Amino acid sequence: GSWELLTVAFGESGSVTVRAAPVRHTVPTVGYVVEEASKRGRLKPEAVLPLLQRNRQALADEWGVRDPRSVLKRVAALGAEEELVLPDGA
Repeated sequence: GSWELLTVAFGESGSVTVRAAPVRHTVPTVGYVVEEASKRGRLKPEAVLPLLQRNRQALADEWGVRDPRSVLKRVAALGAEEELVLPDGA
């Protein structure tokens, strides 16, 4: 088994946990793991905008979107396991 030695919270959603567990070695040994809580990544508009521009006409025709940049809000609101498929399948 392992032992949770310490959890420290910081900011609104950050935390660090330190765990320890015995390690097989020639002398008594303990290994440590420092684990950060996962946090949401940052949307890079420069990576998404070319895809939106490429779908500009289909977004207008199929989704009623005049300005493809307005779809950035939908992309930013996606959860970790969610995806948004554009009209061309991207």
